[in-house]
Amino acid sequence: MQEKIIETFKAYTHALYRPDWDAVIASLYPPDVLKLHTVCTALMDLISPFGEQKEFLRFFPGVENPEAIKSLTPEAFAVLFLSGAMNKVAKEQRIQLIETTSIDRVTVSGNHAQIAYSFLMSMEGETFPVDREADMVLENGTWYVRIRAGFDQVLERFQQDIDLYNDRKSKDHIPKEPVDDDDLKPFALYGYRSWETGRTVLEPRFKSAGVFSEGLAAVSIFSKFGYIDKQGEIAIKPEFVSAEAFSEGLAVVSLYDDAHHEKYGYLNRAGELVIAPQYEAASGFSEGLAAVKQDGLWGYITPSGKEKIGFHFLEAGDFMGKTAQVTVATEDGEKELEIDRKGKVVG
Repeated sequence: MQEKIIETFKAYTHALYRPDWDAVIASLYPPDVLKLHTVCTALMDLISPFGEQKEFLRFFPGVENPEAIKSLTPEAFAVLFLSGAMNKVAKEQRIQLIETTSIDRVTVSGNHAQIAYSFLMSMEGETFPVDREADMVLENGTWYVRIRAGFDQVLERFQQDIDLYNDRKSKDHIPKEPVDDDDLKPFALYGYRSWETGRTVLEPRFKSAGVFSEGLAAVSIFSKFGYIDKQGEIAIKPEFVSAEAFSEGLAVVSLYDDAHHEKYGYLNRAGELVIAPQYEAASGFSEGLAAVKQDGLWGYITPSGKEKIGFHFLEAGDFMGKTAQVTVATEDGEKELEIDRKGKVVG
């Protein structure tokens, strides 16, 4: 019996790292394949209002529409799921994993078996052994490999966080009369209380919370930043790595690019990216200009994204009135200057 278990597991391992998806799916325990699809699609629906769905889709190369995933068969979904993970493993490394995988122990208990195995992993020029365990199950005379457990726990964890969020939201004390931006102040537990009365208005439910500006406040929910209105409702879905306060109708937000570098751009109050994330750093608009950093130097752009003052500065402050403070490199080190809206030194 152990020989059959080892034969099935090795066939699965070789198929996974080739990859031969028909053979992979044939080796997996069918109820696990169905469960993988069911739990993951349920999870996408659950986290969609909180902006996490977009992050979840990163694991599925080439898929931007969640509905496309829902329409897949469980087997096709499993292929998409596993191929996304395997795309991160170089071909040479796959060959090494196949060639070095060894079965260390097989433990059989009724219709279940556990395999302890090991292989050599190369990373950053170093090779080291990795020990793993896999579960298998016998059904209708055939041994199948179990997909690693944990999906239900992920779904449950998100559900608990969302239930807690909604429970706290239900306890908000929304005033009948509209309040000024400055009246709502974030406090340490990441809710909002009235500056005037000290009474909690929005119950604490955010991982971080910024000040209200132009009727919206940047908050983080789960792992991403978005914006809420003064009713505590999500006004702009949390989809950003970071988000700043609105100024002159625009707010600085950031996203990761394809190389996983954080890039900064500008969002309007409708949630539209009017200046695509492309800068190494950025500040809010002031007097119609914003300082942005590119290739290690700062310059200034207009609300349309047009370069107004070139990228010449080591540091660049906000415009206050008609001038801004900047720092430039000189032969003797650094020098602080004051410039006007055309970039000319004044004073």
